[in-house]
Amino acid sequence: MKLARWDLNAVYCEDSYKAIKELPDKCIDCIYTDIPYLYNQGGSGSSALGERTAKKRLELMGMADVYETHKCSSRGEALRIAKNIKKTSLDVTSIEDGIDYAILDDFVRVMKKINIFIWCSKLQILDIMKFFIDKHNCYFEILCWCKTNPTPSTNNSWLPDIEYCLYFREGG
Repeated sequence: MKLARWDLNAVYCEDSYKAIKELPDKCIDCIYTDIPYLYNQGGSGSSALGERTAKKRLELMGMADVYETHKCSSRGEALRIAKNIKKTSLDVTSIEDGIDYAILDDFVRVMKKINIFIWCSKLQILDIMKFFIDKHNCYFEILCWCKTNPTPSTNNSWLPDIEYCLYFREGG
């Protein structure tokens, strides 16, 4: 089977945000992806002061509506999402900022039925679950890889010894 310029069972080095646009609707059985992990939080705590600070930062960014639009549980979460949206829209996203969540819509578009494994950081679990459960009413599993030998990071601290894989599927 050949999809446009793509050969079945071949590996390509492509910009996934552009390449997925070339795939026709409902042509993929399963997606297995290891997205860029988000490592930093929004930069504010969950205290009243942290919430006020995050709210003001959202207003200064011109993105005060993100809290309501994305049904965020805290202003810190909204600030983190707003930073990702802002950086993505400016095309200066750093790999530490995670992914542009808009690609999730393309994932759903190209799958015959939702059937996807997504490796992600702990900070991305809620955003991704909201998308697939709230928006698409999917069944889910949270898979964990508990590493027995985590490696130290460059700042003399240990990297997490657990990695998360979220699995979503449509009913039926």
